[in-house]
Amino acid sequence: MAAVVILNHLKESHLLTYLLVRWLINLENTKWLQYISGLLKASLIVVNAIDKDRKPVLVHCSDGWDRTPQIVALAELMLDPYYRTVEVRLTMLPV
Repeated sequence: MAAVVILNHLKESHLLTYLLVRWLINLENTKWLQYISGLLKASLIVVNAIDKDRKPVLVHCSDGWDRTPQIVALAELMLDPYYRTVEVRLTMLPV
């Protein structure tokens, strides 16, 4: 009986490992992480232009995606001192 329980646990463990690996492969294939990285890099360019260089910026993305509002919203969050505190970052984490 104990051997059956151990065998079932091993099967479940391998299945969970397999499912996790498949999920990570599928995530990588979406190029989602590269897209998010690009958004963060573009937002940082906006932040540096405004904060360090004290220059006005105009953000326009013509690729047909929603990149413009995403970049602007991220830059606004990065520039707002309220959102730079640890307490606020902790409240933004999903529970």
